[in-house]
Amino acid sequence: MLRSLLLAAIGALGLMACAPSPPSITAITLAPSGTAGQNPDLQLARTLLAPPVPVLGIRPGADAEQSALMLNHPQSGKVSVLLGIGEQNFLLFAPIEDPQGQRFSVAIFLDGESTPALGCEVGRNLPTLQVPAPGHMLALDAGATNAAPTLSAVRHGFRVTLDRCKWPLDGKPVDVVSPWVLQPDNTADQIGVLGLTVAHEG
Repeated sequence: MLRSLLLAAIGALGLMACAPSPPSITAITLAPSGTAGQNPDLQLARTLLAPPVPVLGIRPGADAEQSALMLNHPQSGKVSVLLGIGEQNFLLFAPIEDPQGQRFSVAIFLDGESTPALGCEVGRNLPTLQVPAPGHMLALDAGATNAAPTLSAVRHGFRVTLDRCKWPLDGKPVDVVSPWVLQPDNTADQIGVLGLTVAHEG
C-alpha cells in the first residue's frame, strides 16, 4: 500500500515537472510610431543597456509612486519575466523627453524570440488600445521589425493578451533610470503602463 502511494506521488510530481509554464517577457522596446529604426533624436528605449538607445526600465505594478524592485538585470538591462496566470501590470520608465503629441509603438517579445509577439500604439491622443502599422515597431537590435502587430498571442498552451497600454502616464515626476544606468539621474522619466492577461488556451 505504502509503495503504491509513493509511486503515485512520484508520478504526480513527474507530471507537474513536465507541465508547461506560461511564457516569459524577454524584451520590450519603445519607438515613435512610424520611425522605428531611424533613431529620431533618441526618443527610443529598449530593455538593454547599450548605447546609443537608452534603457527601458521595467517594474511590476501600476502605480509609479509605489516603490518596487526593477525587473531589469542591473548590468545588462535585459529582462526575463515569467508571467503568471491571470492579470498583471508592469510599469515602463524611459529617460527620454516629454513626447507631447507624439505617438509611440510598444513591442513585447516573449521567450527569447527575435520578433515581437505583441504590439500596440500609444499616445495621449489615443484613448483606446490600437495596433501599430507593420514595420513600425522597434527590434531589440534597434532596427525596424516587420512583424505583424497583434494584441494576443498563444505560446505552448497559454494565451497572452495585451489588455492595457498607456504612454505616457500623468502624475508626479518620478526618476528611476538614466540612459545608460539603472539609477536615477535627477531628471524625470517618461512613464507608461501595460497590462497583460494570461490564460490556458483551449
